[in-house]
Amino acid sequence: MSQLIRLIGRGAFVALGLTAGFQAQAASVTIDAGAACVGFTWNGSTLSCTVDTACVVSGPSTGTPGQDVVLTASCPTSTTINWTGTGTCVSTTSNTCTANEASAVGNRTYIATGNQSAASPAKTVNWTNSAVAPNCSLSASPSSGGPAAANVTLTLTCSTGTTPYTLAWSGSGTSGNCPTAMAGTSTTCTISNVSATTTWGVAVTGPGGNDNSNNATYTYNAGGGGSFANCPGGSETYAHTWGGAGEQYTSQGFGDNIQSIRFVIPVGTTVSSSKLISVVEYADPPTYREMVISTVACSFDDATLLRNSFGYHARSWGQSPGMNYRTSNGSTYFQITPGVPVFINIRNRNEAGQSTCTSSCNTRTTIRD
Repeated sequence: MSQLIRLIGRGAFVALGLTAGFQAQAASVTIDAGAACVGFTWNGSTLSCTVDTACVVSGPSTGTPGQDVVLTASCPTSTTINWTGTGTCVSTTSNTCTANEASAVGNRTYIATGNQSAASPAKTVNWTNSAVAPNCSLSASPSSGGPAAANVTLTLTCSTGTTPYTLAWSGSGTSGNCPTAMAGTSTTCTISNVSATTTWGVAVTGPGGNDNSNNATYTYNAGGGGSFANCPGGSETYAHTWGGAGEQYTSQGFGDNIQSIRFVIPVGTTVSSSKLISVVEYADPPTYREMVISTVACSFDDATLLRNSFGYHARSWGQSPGMNYRTSNGSTYFQITPGVPVFINIRNRNEAGQSTCTSSCNTRTTIRD
């Protein structure tokens, strides 16, 4: 900058190097010290230029993670600038710093120092996320049931959080059934024909974060706690062990009582070709019998029986009753879901419910797996 200095008197001329022999007159002198001078001081003998040598950083004081914040440094006496501080400039061009933090980390400082300028005061940028993380819960309705299959409605509700959300479901039946996005605070989906104890989960992700701790369980009761508690006194009960071409169970005469065999296909097992469960007389005269595949031990109630794709109950009468099964449903066989207990229940009765046993009525039941 330029300053106009008016000097009056002999002392001023001497200060300017003029000889005392000249007649003292008023004079003016213009001194140009450049842009670095912001002012002058005179102490009676010395004229001094006041220079501002510290950089100044300007720009936003808050930042959103993932978005650029551009800071600008003013360093009048410098041609190159170096940026330091607890924050990081992901790109710089001379007097600008482009800052970007990946997450909400709170306060970060940015300092500019020029090649001829002192370091600036620290510029603080508070990196915060204005979006709120979701806080959600998942429920199942009904939460328990059986022995018949049930349709279970899953309800996701978020009490707090910034929408929209993306939803990632887990658990049987959710794929293609449950929504993958939610713009509001709740959503539902229905899982059909649930006949096993099942747990579902959903991870919720929004602009403010995620909530991965949402689970709901439907508890399936196969009857008698999945055991033989439903069976009356005198019943013959067996627990089938999976594995082998044909496991056999021989009764030594159950008369008018019930025979019940618990049967579970291991989870992850696929039975793609029909397998036979059959009952024959064993060392006794032929006897007319009833055989069913039920979700409840010792039960012959239609409501507890498996059904094929035509809707027919898993029930067979005859001297040698039998039925086919797979892990899928069809018209000539019945679906047994892996992991879900079923019971092969047998009694010496005809279609009218009358007893058909005239002696010990020994039987042999074969389960082909």
